[in-house]
Amino acid sequence: MALPQIPEIICQIATELDDILDVSSLSRCDRFTNGAVTPVLFRHIAIPARCLPQLAQRFMATPEVASMCRSLEIVYLQLGSDRRLKQPNLLDDSYNHPCDVISQAMSTILLEIAKHGRLERFDCLDARVLSFVLNPRCWTALSSLGCNLKELSIAVFESELQDFEIFVESSTLPRLQTLRLNLSSSDTTCIVKFVSQLLALQHLHLECLSPHYLAFVTYHPLLRTLFLDTNSRAPALPPDFLARHPTIERLYLDSCPVFCCDDTSLPNLKALAIGQQSVEGLAFLFGSFATARREIKHLRLNQMPSLNLPVTQNILRVTGSSLTCLEIDCCTIEEYRRLESQHIQQLPNLAPGLLELALFARSPQLPLVLTWTAKDLTHALAVLDQPWRLQVLRFYDLGKSGSVLPDSLLHNLGAVPPALRYIYWDVHPDPKMYSLERIGGINSAVAMSDPLPQKANVDWTCDSILDHLS
Repeated sequence: MALPQIPEIICQIATELDDILDVSSLSRCDRFTNGAVTPVLFRHIAIPARCLPQLAQRFMATPEVASMCRSLEIVYLQLGSDRRLKQPNLLDDSYNHPCDVISQAMSTILLEIAKHGRLERFDCLDARVLSFVLNPRCWTALSSLGCNLKELSIAVFESELQDFEIFVESSTLPRLQTLRLNLSSSDTTCIVKFVSQLLALQHLHLECLSPHYLAFVTYHPLLRTLFLDTNSRAPALPPDFLARHPTIERLYLDSCPVFCCDDTSLPNLKALAIGQQSVEGLAFLFGSFATARREIKHLRLNQMPSLNLPVTQNILRVTGSSLTCLEIDCCTIEEYRRLESQHIQQLPNLAPGLLELALFARSPQLPLVLTWTAKDLTHALAVLDQPWRLQVLRFYDLGKSGSVLPDSLLHNLGAVPPALRYIYWDVHPDPKMYSLERIGGINSAVAMSDPLPQKANVDWTCDSILDHLS
């Protein structure tokens, strides 16, 4: 049996490294190692937008490097004022088109990959944050790369709509499995036409500021994930859309029509995010005639009425027997303290198999700053100290602020649920994961230096600590 070549072994080692910085360090050992590792270094590129001009220069100077790229993600880093001053031209608001230099570099990168290689994944959703547009050359290059694309995540501005429509007309994407699209336009015609072409689609994530109807008439036999946020109270989907797609496993709807479904619809549903505007449309899941028992494992309640009200109680009654992860968006911290802090003690009875509970809230800045505090944590731990299986408790501040947990509390938490293993205190500026230790009758929390293994970032369900859907 032929032994593997040394470069192949080194390349395999580099492939197993999770941190790209470790791969980079390995590539600098010597020329021999550099030659073996470089393909891995450029295979999956995640790069801040401000560094795109340098990458464009590298691709133009060494086409073989461009040919290695299979995945390109533009990441957003929150730049401080000092970093902004280092490259003022790239973020200069006086440009006719925001971040024009970055946009030109992006088009060069895509064109070089189109000429010399194949791209399977492109993620440019952070353009929404950075406000740089894709120029026509970018859309032309993306169109030529379409035959190999498996994942496309992109934000389309109003000023880009005409270019996007040309892209839709000229593109063939037979392998596209994942589409994440953020569209700042009231015209949804191009969305409907685009999605109708994607017969291999498995994951569809749409965010659009549109009150208009998305008249999807096509059938996607492989569709497993649907995320739709239209920021609108108007029905966004045809009433028969869900009945046409029994393969859906993960569903996120902010508003919807009254669907033409029955108890047997969506038999594979495992994860559901539901809000006040979508409860009526999904009555077939929770209504008095909902006798079918789907194995819903992950449930997110988005700004729903109190846990103590009949509509919420009914949802938990239907899903509680199979539920292992529950995420509750409590609106504001004030709302949580006024209502939900007392009602969460009902959860062990409503969802006896629950393994993970997350409490989301916003901390308004005016007139009084309210944030998660140690008192919120100790109260939740105390009322949840009941004989059930809860392993993870998460506090998440959507307002990106919060109080640091004091050492005195971490050394002695007091009463905690008997099976609890982790506390995730996800507040800005220093989110922390803690593991629980029980020594001599004292429950303490120890900050974890090594986080738990990350799950693939498929959709909203990846916010959970445990894997509930595999």
